[in-house]
Amino acid sequence: MLTYLLVPCKHELAIRQVQFSAKLKKEGLLERLREALKTEVKVRIFGDVIRKSEKKKDKRKNDDLSEFAPGSYWEPLNPKEEAVEEPENTIRNARAPTVPADEAGSVPVKHNFAETFDRPIFTGKRTVPKYHSNGKRIMQEGRQVNESVMREHLSLRQEFLRKNKLTQYSDPVEYANAFLPWDENLHDPKWLSISKLTTFTNMKAQLSNAGDGGTCYRDFKPFNVKEIRQFLGLYVLNGLSPSPRIEMKFQPQHMDRVQGSDYVQQNLPPNATRRFRHFKAFFACQDPRKMPPARKVSPLFKVSPVVKWMNFIGHNAVLIGMNAAVDEQTIGFQGRHVDKLRITYKAEGDGFQCDVLCEEGFTYAVYFRNEPPPAKYIRQGFSPLHARVLWLFDQLRDNYHRVWMDNLYLSAKFVKGCYNHERKVLIAGVTRKQGRGIPLSVLQEEVMRKSEQEQVRGTVKVSVLKGDPHCPDLVAASVYDTKPVHFLSMIAPSIQWVKKERQVYNVDSGRVEKMGFLRLNINDDYNNDMGHVDVSDQLRNSYRFDHWLQQWKWWWSIWNWAFGVFLVNAFVVYNQVMEEANVPKKHRLTHYAFREKIALQWIKSDEVSIRQRQRDSEQRQEERSGAVKARLGGDRSEATRKRATMTNPNDNNQRKRRKVTPPHKTRGQMEMVDTKGKAHTLTDSTIASPSGPLAKRCDRFLRHFPVRSNNTRPKCAVHRWAADMEEKKDVYRCCVCEIHLCIDCFPVFHCKTNLLEHKQTLRDQLLAKKEDKKASKQQSKPSSKSS
Repeated sequence: MLTYLLVPCKHELAIRQVQFSAKLKKEGLLERLREALKTEVKVRIFGDVIRKSEKKKDKRKNDDLSEFAPGSYWEPLNPKEEAVEEPENTIRNARAPTVPADEAGSVPVKHNFAETFDRPIFTGKRTVPKYHSNGKRIMQEGRQVNESVMREHLSLRQEFLRKNKLTQYSDPVEYANAFLPWDENLHDPKWLSISKLTTFTNMKAQLSNAGDGGTCYRDFKPFNVKEIRQFLGLYVLNGLSPSPRIEMKFQPQHMDRVQGSDYVQQNLPPNATRRFRHFKAFFACQDPRKMPPARKVSPLFKVSPVVKWMNFIGHNAVLIGMNAAVDEQTIGFQGRHVDKLRITYKAEGDGFQCDVLCEEGFTYAVYFRNEPPPAKYIRQGFSPLHARVLWLFDQLRDNYHRVWMDNLYLSAKFVKGCYNHERKVLIAGVTRKQGRGIPLSVLQEEVMRKSEQEQVRGTVKVSVLKGDPHCPDLVAASVYDTKPVHFLSMIAPSIQWVKKERQVYNVDSGRVEKMGFLRLNINDDYNNDMGHVDVSDQLRNSYRFDHWLQQWKWWWSIWNWAFGVFLVNAFVVYNQVMEEANVPKKHRLTHYAFREKIALQWIKSDEVSIRQRQRDSEQRQEERSGAVKARLGGDRSEATRKRATMTNPNDNNQRKRRKVTPPHKTRGQMEMVDTKGKAHTLTDSTIASPSGPLAKRCDRFLRHFPVRSNNTRPKCAVHRWAADMEEKKDVYRCCVCEIHLCIDCFPVFHCKTNLLEHKQTLRDQLLAKKEDKKASKQQSKPSSKSS
């Protein structure tokens, strides 16, 4: 066989009518001929293969089977004779969502197909508790009995939860810390963390000759980890409440009523504007001491630690369920870059793109399109696009996943390549008509005339690939809806019309009712499982950081995108933990509230450490379990022993305790009672201290409610501090600041940020008010005597 030349090899393939690609070299042609001889493909043409004159006469097209086994073919399927019954509706002129209103009266006849296709079973498993038929858990020797079931949906890895101590009682900051750690990374110190970003930032500033005696930013001081964390929290806050410039949030609200933030102004240092400028100038995601490689080798060098960490943590945090989706994500960029793509078909505009593997909004793996494609799959003859997707499949842990794609990715060759991948991935989705291996028997052309559209609407054509053991039962189908849609599927077990329902308004009854309609099952499955990547895009873009912010550094755009992906993944994990703990949705945090807690805590100057948060979460869990045990009766033996002791008949001195019902209090009365200790003292030093007990007095995010004091005769602290007066009338205690204030001084104390500067003015006002009260009393005395 090795002695065959190129032309004789092509001749042997041609006389057996075995198709081959024009790009195949000698080795590929020989391999193709070996497969034909192995499968005993018969010689069908004798003598001259095809003369040029015969080629011109024979204008018939053939299916492209060059990527399949010799002897394979497409077998058209015939529908059943009996028609599918349309669902009954009470709504007049009921129609499917894609059918025009003027065609509601003409319903096309629909038919199912009898053939079924045996599909491999997904191998992913998860462990769940085993239950009796009455709903109680099965216990054996005091331990819970578990069973292994198919993992149909996204599942969390228990090692990831244990390592990060994540439970249903964990704070959102703890979930965010699992994807962007505060201190050293728990998985490996080499991976990304805010501490590592701080080190890179300070190194970059040092190498730029910034600081005292330098050539730029001579007022620069090295950042600490908390400062970097605060500035990152500002970007999260800007996603929730966008400002034209983030620096606008540094102003107090009385100076900038629209964009100012008292919370930000109180928690950031006085020189926050300058420090934020240093942050934007020197922030780095890569070690600046490393020598940058050639752009063709590593075009994402400046953000490569971020992208590598994203792929690592996605692989170690969750287990992908049976169904997933592959699609592109777009990162907008306004500046200039050699790898910037021209994107006219998306609202995001020009920028960078990457292929991602997602399920339920969780970004599992990512591969950027400007990076070199995997050489392993390029050598196998795949395009760069398909090579990147096959690399994404390398990150999976189980076999026979079902992945959905759009017409950018799907082709018959790629379907076979995915099925022969190490993970045996089954893919399906819509595809284009030309150059994607669609058989001629299912092709449908678009009809432009209105009268002809009604005749072809609902037409379904199906063919199945036969004769290739490496791609069994590949289904090619087309359905004419508003226009012809073509599918390739290794997932569909059959071709059937399924009944769907949707809520619509009935103009006759004046109520919202259910309307039934039919939809092809491969079309319905595609609609249900193709949107996993779109969910991730929607969650990230809802509170994106760069509203009104233009990024002229290309890697800043990718960093903002990656930062958003980390927070979205944290939110998906949070919801998954709550789902597994059977927490109702009304008791879970919304996406907005989840990000709000992260932003406010990261910005907070005296933020609690992660270890302390974990201890607090464990304490809440213990308190919750103790409350449940008490509600269920606690330890029955201990309770029985206590009852026996209390009712011992031999104890003559024991008296029965009389039941006393405590006086009823309303919720408002309970909140107005103050149970705290001594109140804080108001002095010049305490009111000016940025970290003292009164530092949060102007924080409008806190609830400064007046509560009743436990002191018998409380006195107003502002009167005593400003005018050396004792005001005892209508004095309450602030539940946050723990200081006594009269009703008149409550807004003054909590609204004036520069209270120390207005001390003299406040003193004059209080003294004048006192004199006015005295004068009014003196005027009222004579009138009372005369009367």
